[in-house]
Amino acid sequence: MRRLAALLLVLAWPACAYYHFVRYNTSAPPFQPIYDRFDLKALPGRAVPYFITLNGSLTLAPGDSETAVLSQIRAAAAVWNGVPTSELRLVFGGFREDGSALSTPHIQVEFTDELPPGVIAQGGPVARLDPAEGPDGLYTPIARSLLRLPRDLSSRPSWSERFFLTVVHEFGHTIGLQHTWTSGVMSTEITRATTKAQPLGQDDVAAVSVLYPTADFRKTTGVITGRVTMNGQGVALASVVAVISGRSAISTLTAPDGTYRMEGVPPGSYFLYAHTLPPSIAGEPQPVNLELPVTPAGRVLPGPAFQTTFYPGSAVPSSTVAVEAGKTLESIDFRVTPMSRVNLHSIQTYSFYNRNAIKPATFTMPSSWRALVFTGFGASALSPGLSVSFLSAPETVLPGSLRDYSPGYLQAEIRLSPFSGDGPRHLLFQLNGETYVLPSGAVIRKSDPPSITSVTPQPDGWLWLEGANLSGDTAVWVDGVPARTRYESGQLRILPPPAPSGHTGVIVALNPDGQSSLHVHGNASPVLSYADAPQPQVALNPVEIPAGAEMAVELTGRGADFRLWTPWLGTGTSDVAVRRVWGVGESRAIAWLAASPSAMPGLASMSAGVGLAGTRLTQTLTITAAGRVPYVRMSAISGQYVYPGARLTVPVAEAPPGLNVTNVQARLGGLPAVVLDVATDSVTLQIPRQLQPGAHLLNLVLGGVQALPAAVEVGPLPPVILRAVRPDGNAVTAAAPARPGDVIQLVIAGLAEEPDPGLDGLRVFSGEVRHEVRSVRSNSSEPGTHVVEVRLAEAEAVNGTIAVTVWRNGAYNIEPFLLPFAR
Repeated sequence: MRRLAALLLVLAWPACAYYHFVRYNTSAPPFQPIYDRFDLKALPGRAVPYFITLNGSLTLAPGDSETAVLSQIRAAAAVWNGVPTSELRLVFGGFREDGSALSTPHIQVEFTDELPPGVIAQGGPVARLDPAEGPDGLYTPIARSLLRLPRDLSSRPSWSERFFLTVVHEFGHTIGLQHTWTSGVMSTEITRATTKAQPLGQDDVAAVSVLYPTADFRKTTGVITGRVTMNGQGVALASVVAVISGRSAISTLTAPDGTYRMEGVPPGSYFLYAHTLPPSIAGEPQPVNLELPVTPAGRVLPGPAFQTTFYPGSAVPSSTVAVEAGKTLESIDFRVTPMSRVNLHSIQTYSFYNRNAIKPATFTMPSSWRALVFTGFGASALSPGLSVSFLSAPETVLPGSLRDYSPGYLQAEIRLSPFSGDGPRHLLFQLNGETYVLPSGAVIRKSDPPSITSVTPQPDGWLWLEGANLSGDTAVWVDGVPARTRYESGQLRILPPPAPSGHTGVIVALNPDGQSSLHVHGNASPVLSYADAPQPQVALNPVEIPAGAEMAVELTGRGADFRLWTPWLGTGTSDVAVRRVWGVGESRAIAWLAASPSAMPGLASMSAGVGLAGTRLTQTLTITAAGRVPYVRMSAISGQYVYPGARLTVPVAEAPPGLNVTNVQARLGGLPAVVLDVATDSVTLQIPRQLQPGAHLLNLVLGGVQALPAAVEVGPLPPVILRAVRPDGNAVTAAAPARPGDVIQLVIAGLAEEPDPGLDGLRVFSGEVRHEVRSVRSNSSEPGTHVVEVRLAEAEAVNGTIAVTVWRNGAYNIEPFLLPFAR
């Protein structure tokens, strides 16, 4: 019998559908939710800073270190930055030990011995501002959130799935998310089905996007609305869930009158069901450890228990509803039947690989393991009325295979299908007429997880990794920092990140399918010793910045190549954000700082590092009162395509009067830049033609007054589309225009220096229409040019042409190429 102790018997609370911290300003319909969220507009750089306070030394698992713990915290925060439909960005602000108040919204991460018994970690808003009006109505701005972790981490190694996902989960609370019943990362450990390699489910993506939506969020996803009623009365806090086999689930909770609005649903045909929240577990003040919504009349309590009901009104799935992008599916109503109590809930599943318990149960095509092990309320002992099945999936549970596994655990045998594909499967448990759905209760994978059998150093500092299921798509982390990877001759090479001399890091391979080498090796994962490595260091001079200003500062260092490993900088205050850092040389980098207009004068202790190495600096950051110190509004030029020889108009704030081209001097990257024009609030200059691509310091002297240093990112010279021909060599002309579906070849000068640049980063557009890039090659008949083969999409011609733009890694043709085109 295989051991479950590593993952089981940890008391974690069940959870509800995707939900937020909610208030209502009325006690009667219609109910418009008022969500807690950060006001990104109030933050310098529109990013939420988080600060870490250690509060003394930590008690760690064997082989673990504070360096590793801190790297995993930063990696967990970065997970929330990777949601394409969310504007939210979390940035590390540095270490803080003094506990002094910060005036700008932020997140504080601290280690403590004061967590309640049985609580693994805590997170959430602890200070709020008065409600404010936003694009979607009223919301409550978060002033401060707190994430608390135990100082004793001896049973939860930093490299483990459990620690990492716990920190991702708690960061979710700090940004405004509550628990979920759909097995996303915002579920608690009982039903959570995400992994370190695939930490977010669709429910998590929708939840954060509702609070911090991009312009594309509601264009690319649909909405489902309706009402849950019992005997004609609305049911409050009922969970409504949408599921498709092969995808993670998405859900929401009902308002006090039973109405619901589920946003962020990807297009597709879904089964929908409504279920009641599970009963409280010992120690919980209300179901699922949820901070209940509030109206002027008081807290909103969950409605009475009811039978799980599938739309349009059955105990098992019978029909689907179609969701379309940008559209709302209305009146998806549920009439539910009361029940006395919920007996079947909070089920967790397991499988095994190399004697390691994998949660949720994961079945790979090559593996022979086909036992679904599970436990939960109502499902911990054999009962004549208990059954388990897959919800609308090609896989099946073998009839009669349900049996005891070990005390408190059951198992059932599953059978895969020739039609089985990658992705989660939802499980349907039934007990004496009661139905419980476990979203992502099982996962099917085509291949086994990656494994690492040997790590061999190479003379160039890279490492050869040997093992199984490693590919060019495999990411490799050393502790919480990704290594640089190359896949050559069927083997994976990595360049490990810099780390403190003497450090020992754990190596983990993560595949895009959500599996990692932790599934194979567990706590016996391979390690990397930095015993003979140089000590990386990052330094900078003391910084002084006025409130509301922007500036660039120079970082220097040793022991790491900043061109490969961009250093990080924390200002130690939420009033000054680090907008970006560029590695511009082996031992030199440039950081862009922005101070809040409401920043209070004072001192802050900065932190800096590179890779796994980091420390508090002795140099301080000084915030001064807003004053007449000229500075460049770097945010106004960020994102512009700037290249050698181009004109650049630089907005300047607090410029002295009486400026003209004779009393303004500019140097960019240490080279004189010609000043072409001067206005009251801007300077136009020419980028020196000999500048190499990259970020460069800009120094302006305005009428004898030195402006704060700025940074300008210079790109390569723009490519030029010379002509368009067909594969047979005939030109595309007005008499023989291209048409949708045609394959043409664009002859382009200045696309790349290398003969075979590859397709990565290469795009061809006509307005918002993207054409298919089929190949790129050097043009031997015309040195210095490339041929890009494109299949044309449907596009709207203007005067018989479409304007074609080729884009590669930020560089694009300034003058669009007019291609003769007809439908």
